[in-house]
Amino acid sequence: MKEWFDGKSIAVIGNAKSLFNKNYGKEIDSHDVVIRINKGIEVCANSKLILSHGKKVDIWCFNLYKSLENFDNFMKKQIPQNYKRLQMNYSPLTGHFDSTISETAINEVKNIFAPKKITTGFRILHYLTKFDTSRVDVYGFDWKETPTYYVNYVSKSDFDHDYKKEKEYCFTNYFNSGKFNLKS
Repeated sequence: MKEWFDGKSIAVIGNAKSLFNKNYGKEIDSHDVVIRINKGIEVCANSKLILSHGKKVDIWCFNLYKSLENFDNFMKKQIPQNYKRLQMNYSPLTGHFDSTISETAINEVKNIFAPKKITTGFRILHYLTKFDTSRVDVYGFDWKETPTYYVNYVSKSDFDHDYKKEKEYCFTNYFNSGKFNLKS
């Protein structure tokens, strides 16, 4: 995967509602690689959101969806551009993915958050530290200060994560490095 990331500017797009109040669309689309997380890929099919979210997608990064194949087929009809699908953990459905990040890639930080699970967004940020990117700009991450835009309720999975601890870790280890920039 070195060719996906090394030497490139990367935009990682989270799914916080706070991103809807911004005008980052052109800036996001100017990156060499744009990564969208989970159902956040849906915004690419909505022309009203180009101003805040942009429309480019190079990599769709997700945890396993129960109906992944149907969702992927739906998105390929909605978004005419080609994108790579990056699964965030091991799955028996590997035929549907362009690549998979194994648990070993994030084991070094898993114990910090145990017994809580690591979010998909955190996984991709941590994984990007393994590459020689020119920079990583992070949009739409506010660690649940605003809801995830496609979930209008508190979900069970919200209790499975330690957002405060992930935020502290990201600021200490990623955003203070100079290579990662939080765009809020």
